[in-house]
Amino acid sequence: MFMLGLSGCGKTTLLRIISGLEQPTIGKVFIDGTEVTNDPPQKRGIAFVFQNFEIFPLSVWDNCTYSLKVRGFPEEYIISEGENALKIVGLLDRADEFPTNWGNGDLQRLGIARAICSGAKILIMDEPLGSLDPKISAEFRWELRNIIKKNHLTAIQVTHNQEEAMAVGDHIIIMRNGEIIQEASPEQIYKHPNSIFAGNFLGGLNILEGYI
Repeated sequence: MFMLGLSGCGKTTLLRIISGLEQPTIGKVFIDGTEVTNDPPQKRGIAFVFQNFEIFPLSVWDNCTYSLKVRGFPEEYIISEGENALKIVGLLDRADEFPTNWGNGDLQRLGIARAICSGAKILIMDEPLGSLDPKISAEFRWELRNIIKKNHLTAIQVTHNQEEAMAVGDHIIIMRNGEIIQEASPEQIYKHPNSIFAGNFLGGLNILEGYI
């Protein structure tokens, strides 16, 4: 699912509420039918993928398995989950490296591997491809979608890139001034926008003024 809207419309705030980093002033948060409004972030089964990567100054393996180690999982489980996550993103053969001079594309793969390894079923992604150059971003968006689909994950992604949202998103939410203007599939929003704002936001409109 992609969340679109102008800067300051509330996209990131909504992500923080879903993830438990902020409390809503009204309303409740449900995940898979269970209310989690008052649950801390670590109990919501959520992992974060950031635009600026937030990679630790550790090896690839230690970055990937960090959350499992601090939560005290058995060594056998950590090895199994770490190998699986790195294999998914194509970094298993580089597990012993330190990602000091890695390019942005590989750093983002490591960030996704760390999120998968944590066992989370929901990925919260705030402009995850924003730091990549246009060519790498265009290629990686499909790889990211395949990873999410293959592992049956739910991804909630904020982006300013309408093309990216229309190309790979299953569901789009358009926000304005803290409110949801429209939510539907990319095709439905594109062909049947419920307002001039929604239609113009996803692509240019031919607007004819007149009187009836």
